[in-house]
Amino acid sequence: MEILFEILKIILPSFITGIITFLATKYTYYKNRPLDKLEIAYNRVYYPIYRLITDKNNTDIDSIITKCKNYFDKYIKYIDKSTIRAYDSLCVSNTKIEKQVAYETFISNINDRNSYLRRQLGYLEPNILQLYKYSTKTERLEFRILLECFCIYVCLIIGSVTKNHIQLICVSLFLFFSLIMIGEIICRFFKFLFYKIKK
Repeated sequence: MEILFEILKIILPSFITGIITFLATKYTYYKNRPLDKLEIAYNRVYYPIYRLITDKNNTDIDSIITKCKNYFDKYIKYIDKSTIRAYDSLCVSNTKIEKQVAYETFISNINDRNSYLRRQLGYLEPNILQLYKYSTKTERLEFRILLECFCIYVCLIIGSVTKNHIQLICVSLFLFFSLIMIGEIICRFFKFLFYKIKK
């Protein structure tokens, strides 16, 4: 065991120095890289396609595929490989279900790449608190229920692994979050009923 500690004393400092140097070099590279290609990708491909897929008037998938083809033909070298794969699988999907699944994957990819490019180019992006603050009441409720489910899940896992005081705390938190979630669901249900009766 002592030999292992001696070896770690020798190897660990150089390993840590190597990691710090790597991270510093990576940061410097990303800080100094030219942004013109990213700007072309954002302005000519990702933002126009993002506008196209978020247009509520245009819900026909075949029409969207046709319109996207122009961007893919003209600016293929600026498009990420994951986006190309998602678009290709959308184009070759035969059945309606396959096409819908491929379309959802494509939308997810475009949203991710669009958001990434916006951040890299310095456009304003809302954080999670701002998204929550300016969401509708229904979206806020869904977000809270999701968060409560996550907390319940974590409490269950930690409570099942640990013993004594930590297990007691986890069980208490589990019950607390469960009651809050059930209360919110019941409130939402009664609001929905009241809205239906009023209508």
